[in-house]
Amino acid sequence: MLIKLSGAGLIAIEWTLIGIAFVLGLGRLDLRFHHHQSGFILRDIFYFSALTVGLVNTSIDTALWTSGIGLYEETNDTWSGPQDLMVRALKIVFVSYLTFYLQLYLTKATLITLYFEIFGQRSRRTRISLYILTGFCMSGFIITIFLLLFADPFGSTWSMDAEQRDEDRQFKKDVVAWAFHFVTDIGIFILPIVCISRLQMSRAQKVSAGLTFGLGFINISITIIRWFLVHSPVSPPSTYAVDQALFMTDAHTCLIISILPSLRLYLRIFRAENATSRAEGTEARSKARKETSTYQEISHPNTNG
Repeated sequence: MLIKLSGAGLIAIEWTLIGIAFVLGLGRLDLRFHHHQSGFILRDIFYFSALTVGLVNTSIDTALWTSGIGLYEETNDTWSGPQDLMVRALKIVFVSYLTFYLQLYLTKATLITLYFEIFGQRSRRTRISLYILTGFCMSGFIITIFLLLFADPFGSTWSMDAEQRDEDRQFKKDVVAWAFHFVTDIGIFILPIVCISRLQMSRAQKVSAGLTFGLGFINISITIIRWFLVHSPVSPPSTYAVDQALFMTDAHTCLIISILPSLRLYLRIFRAENATSRAEGTEARSKARKETSTYQEISHPNTNG
């Protein structure tokens, strides 16, 4: 059974997710420049770089869809059209694979940089773990990009000749790239939960921080689903729009989750403003009661004395 998704559905999913990431990015800017009154730090640079690449990825899909070449409603085997348009589209798709993994690993860098800020000074063991995780992520990114660029003869990726495209070799590249992404995600989202358990924090603070970082398991679930529906040898047939929706949902969801820990300050701001509002309300009610009591004493003086 063919799993289908329209091109319009794909574009709606992508712009919704990248729109959420963009709004959260604006919130981060507000915190840095309005509340902290300072400029960017390293993780902000990584996040906004990833956001920019994410916007490029979504724009690429939007441009391909609006061109009307019919790629998204077909599978790679059934898609047909003018050869020059197909070659051009396949070249663009090839570039989008590179930018997809660039977005993913910039997002991972955002989180790792945050971990160095929060946990890097806690213990030598934690710092070593962070350095190992950083090295593994860098290795995964370099190997993934190397495979995409050099594992196949130049031009074979967008060739119309099925033999040159070599589906078996493409499958192996996809498996390696997916495996690096999956394993690094496991490390990135489990490490902070382990570190949080050792920090001197109240139970409520630990639960709050754990839930924030625990959202990463949503992204891990999406990555696993992408494996079974796109990369697995037994994956069901699906249109290109379905495959791309899973890729972009994976990347954009990871981007959204990476910025959430940096926005927790809004919770403290909200609590402080709420506490101030309650205090002002209590003071106003107390003042009103006092004024009412004074008015009653003036209007109805006690004549018994």
